[in-house]
Amino acid sequence: MDSLIKADIFFFVATFAVAIVVVCAGLVTFYVVKILKDIKHISQTLSNESEKVAEDIDAVRAAIKEKGNRIGSMVQTASKVWKRRRSRANE
Repeated sequence: MDSLIKADIFFFVATFAVAIVVVCAGLVTFYVVKILKDIKHISQTLSNESEKVAEDIDAVRAAIKEKGNRIGSMVQTASKVWKRRRSRANE
């Protein structure tokens, strides 16, 4: 009879411990899922913003190329004028 009481006490304590472990595991799982959702949201935001930055960089590159072509043509024109003046001055 004494061993039966000890067994009942053991099973009661074991059941209580398992219940506590399950509740703690559930809480940990809940917070892990919440953190993973936040990480997913952050990574999506970073992905979208990086695409926007890439588009902006492409636009800046195109503007620089266009202005560079303008400056190049101005330099060519200026060098032609300079050569004409020098050739006229030498005549």
